[in-house]
This record gives sequence, C-alpha cells and structure tokens, in this order.
Amino acid sequence: MKKWMNWLIAITAIVAIGSAFQACSPNPDNEEVDDSLVGTWTAKDDDWSLTFKADGTGVLIVEGDRETFEWEKKGSTLSLYFGDEVEKFTYKISGKTLKLTDEDGDTYTFVKGAASSSDVDVEDGLVGTWTNKSEGVTITFRSNGTGVLIEEGDRETFEWETKGNRLYMYFGDEGEIWNYKLSGSRLTISWGGDESLTFIRS
Repeated sequence: MKKWMNWLIAITAIVAIGSAFQACSPNPDNEEVDDSLVGTWTAKDDDWSLTFKADGTGVLIVEGDRETFEWEKKGSTLSLYFGDEVEKFTYKISGKTLKLTDEDGDTYTFVKGAASSSDVDVEDGLVGTWTNKSEGVTITFRSNGTGVLIEEGDRETFEWETKGNRLYMYFGDEGEIWNYKLSGSRLTISWGGDESLTFIRS
C-alpha cells in the first residue's frame, strides 16, 4: 500500500509538470482494449481501486486521492499512462479476480467491484435520503445496497457498501471511494485530504 501511495504522489507531480518530459506517448497506434478489464477493481487488502473504461481511460484511487490515466494491453502486458509516465504490469484475470505483477516482481490482487472481505458491509446508519441544498445534491442509500444520486436534476443509480470508514459507490463500470462520517442527522463525505461535503438527513 505504501508503495502505491508513494507512486501516486510521484505520478501526480509528473502530471503537474505537464509536457516538460516526452518519454512516453499515451494511446499508441497499436492500442488494444481488453473488455474483460473494463470495470472497477478493488484491492483485496487495501483501500484503493482501479477503474478501466472501455474508451481506454481509467481512474486510480488511493486513500481518497484520485488520478486519471490511459491504458492499453499487448498480450499479457498492461500499460497505464499517467501523462508522460508509464507503468507496465503483467496481468491475469481469473473470473472476478485480477492479478497485476509490476516490473519489480510485486503482485497485487484485485476483486471485480467490491473487495471480497468479511468487513465489507452496508452501514445501516447511512440508509435513507441525504441532501446538500447548497450544492443541489441528494443521495439516497437503500438497505439492499442500491441507491440514487440526484445532482442538479440529473439522476443516476448506483450500488454501494462500506468498509470501515470508507464508502464505496459503483456507477455501472465506474467506482468511487470516499471517507465518510456520521454524526446524528449529518453525513460528511470527504476526499483528497481536505475536500468534503456535508449532507443533512431528509
């Protein structure tokens, strides 16, 4: 986990520099997209996830920090492009399990959707409807693990669960992870260290 967090920090710094370095080019001409990779994969032992989209883009979330990337595969090699930086892995999919092995020989195991862990559950205290009027956002969490997000009139359904103080929300093939805190009729969702939204139970 620490290795991935350090890697994300390094990647973020490189992306912020912009085009100062031209070591790698995302979306090579011989790009391939493996449909079996498309979706959200959550690490079995840590609070981070990878989302692969069918258009060859993706999202890495580590401890609430988010970084986008582009991806392709050649044979059993998976390449993730973060701006001008590339990370290569050997990958193997077996059912709903994804294993990535980096160039140092370290292997990471993911599960499609949620982590397969006994401490992943639905938090009963979240069930209900929560509103942030200033942002025009309403979230409804149902006890069956489904929900509805309404933002400025736009409605989107999702599936959800919790693991410790982490809230996992899955929108089709995309997933989001936030920290959350319940305090009476208040729900605070935070991400990125210092950003948060507070909702009131309706």
